[in-house]
Amino acid sequence: MKKYFLMVFSILVFLTIVWQFWYIYQPRTGPLGEKLIPELSSPVFWSGIICSFLVSAYAFSHAIDLFKRGK
Repeated sequence: MKKYFLMVFSILVFLTIVWQFWYIYQPRTGPLGEKLIPELSSPVFWSGIICSFLVSAYAFSHAIDLFKRGK
């Protein structure tokens, strides 16, 4: 059961990362019609993305290891 949870968890976290990038790059228009450029220089944004990716990769690799061992 643990391996299935880890597999689903890692896939959902990875899809969340993809969705964050898709959402932030959507074209936006300000109240006066000007184009708004997303702010990607925030260290909080990048640290969240990197940590989420590392957690997803670890959970996925651990789930694959559990599948190989048959537990």
